Amino acid sequence: MNFWIVTVGEPLPLFGSRDRPWRTGLLAETLKQRGHQVLWWTSTVDHFRKELFTAGEPTMFTDAGIEIQFLSGRLYQKNVSLARLVNHAQIARRFSHLAASRPPPDVILCSFPTIELCLQAVRYGKRHGVPVALDVRDLWPDIFLDVLPGLLRPAGRMLLHPLFRDAAWSLRQCDTVFGISEAYLHWGLQRAQRPRRANDGVFPLGYRRSSWTAADAAALERRLVGCGIDLRLPMATFVGTFGRTYDLATVIDAARQLASNSDPNVQFILCGAGEREGDWKTRAAGLRSVAFPGWLPAAELSCLLDRSAIGLAAYADSAPQGIPNKVIEYLSAGLPVLCSLSGESRNLLQETDCGLHYDAGDSSTLARQISTLMAQSAHMKAMAASARETFKSRFDAAAVYGDMADRLEGLANQPAPGRHAIDHNANG
Repeated sequence: MNFWIVTVGEPLPLFGSRDRPWRTGLLAETLKQRGHQVLWWTSTVDHFRKELFTAGEPTMFTDAGIEIQFLSGRLYQKNVSLARLVNHAQIARRFSHLAASRPPPDVILCSFPTIELCLQAVRYGKRHGVPVALDVRDLWPDIFLDVLPGLLRPAGRMLLHPLFRDAAWSLRQCDTVFGISEAYLHWGLQRAQRPRRANDGVFPLGYRRSSWTAADAAALERRLVGCGIDLRLPMATFVGTFGRTYDLATVIDAARQLASNSDPNVQFILCGAGEREGDWKTRAAGLRSVAFPGWLPAAELSCLLDRSAIGLAAYADSAPQGIPNKVIEYLSAGLPVLCSLSGESRNLLQETDCGLHYDAGDSSTLARQISTLMAQSAHMKAMAASARETFKSRFDAAAVYGDMADRLEGLANQPAPGRHAIDHNANG
C-alpha cells in the first residue's frame, strides 16, 4: 500500500541526524518494514532549532527508504506568533499544489495540528476517494487563547474563528480520529460533534529507547563536566523545549532552596533550547547545581537518563498536555517522575506509583518532594521498577505503532461510499 503521512515539527532522519525518531518517524518505519510505500510531507522549517532544514522543496529518502517531501514556508522564531500562522498557511497551500501532481495514496494520516494541513488533507481525501485519519496531538486553536488575559479571550476567539471553524470541519469530515490519550480523542470527537466509531482510537506516544556506547558516555561526561556538574552527585533531569508550556523557573527556584540546605545535594540537568532559554539561564545565574547542556544527541540523552535519579516533567499551569512524551521517556529509563501536570499524567503516576505530583509554580513543594525521594532509597527502587513495567506494558513503540499500522491498513481496506462529496457549506 501507499501511505501519506503529513506531519511538521518532528526531527527528520536525514543529513546524518543523531536525533531520535518521534511518532511519525517510528510509525513510518513500521509501515515501511511491512512492505508499504511511505511519503512523509513536512515543512522546510526545523521547529525546534528555528532554522531551515533545506532550501526549496526537494524530495529526499531516509536510510530506511522513506520518502520525504518538503513544503516551503517562512521561518519563524516564536512558537506562538503571527509568523508561525503565516507559515502554516503557506505550507498548506504548497501541500495542496504538490499533492495534485502525485498519484493518490491508499490512506492519508495527518497530524493535528496543523489545522491548515488537516483541512487540505481532508479536502484532498474527499476529492480523490482516499480515507483520511487525523491524529490529535495538540489542542489547537484552544492553546492560543490560553496566552491571552481573560478579558481578551472573547476577542481572541473572534479573531481565531476561522481556525476554530476549520478545525471542527476537518475533524467532522475526516474518516477516522486518533488521539494520543483518551482525553485528546474525546476533545477531537467533541469538536467533530459525533460519537466514537469503531475505527477511532487512542494510540499513545510510543517511545523507543536509543542505545549508547562507552564513547557516548565519555562524550556526555565531558559535556556535563564542562557545564560544572559533579558526576558523583545524583541528577534530576529535564529534557524538552524551553517554551511557553514549560516551567523551569520553579525547578530553578527549588534547586536554589535545596542548594542553600545542601540536603540533598542534587544536580539539575536542564536539556534543550527555545525562546525562554535566556530568561531561565539568567534566573539560574550563580547556581552551581543547575546546568544547561543544550540539545543532546539521542545516544547521549539515553545515557544521561540511565544515569539520572529523577525525571522532571515541569509544565506551566496552563499546559494542555495529557500524557506527554516527556513522561513516557522518563518511564522508559526507570525514572521516578516529578510532574506538575494534573489530569491524565497525575492519575497515571498515582495508579502505578511511578512518581509524585507538585503544583506548577510551587517550588517549595517540589524541593520537598525531591528531598523525600532521595531519603527513601527503597521506595525509589520500587518506583523505578514500576516505571519500567508501566513503559513496557503501555508505551513501548513496537506495540503502539504496530497497533496503529494495523488500524491504518484496515482503514485502507474498507469501502467509504460518498467520500467524493465535499461539504463546502460546513467549511464556510
